[in-house]
Amino acid sequence: MTNFSRRSVVFGAGLAAGLAVAGPAFALTLDEAKASGAVGEMPNGYIGVVQDGSGVQALVDDVNARRRARYQEIADANGVPLAAVEQEAGQQLIGRAGPGEFVLSGNSWARR
Repeated sequence: MTNFSRRSVVFGAGLAAGLAVAGPAFALTLDEAKASGAVGEMPNGYIGVVQDGSGVQALVDDVNARRRARYQEIADANGVPLAAVEQEAGQQLIGRAGPGEFVLSGNSWARR
């Protein structure tokens, strides 16, 4: 296994573990916001506002700050750029989006 391959495996495992921890205090609220169509997953690993409403922007800001902090930890631990972690997280999170949830596709939101 090459150094890059080992790093990818470690990176992937760390990212998966990190996403499970990224904002557990807001998991129910985030789930509700996703289910209602207020927020959606973006390819950059963060959530975005689909439909603004009371508390939506504050939720987005909080979740994204927690995600960014976790992504930075993963990037630092694996010696990879933050952008690489964000991109990998975005792919994983979009892949896990449930039916009816929004994902950013190109420049527009699409419902799964």
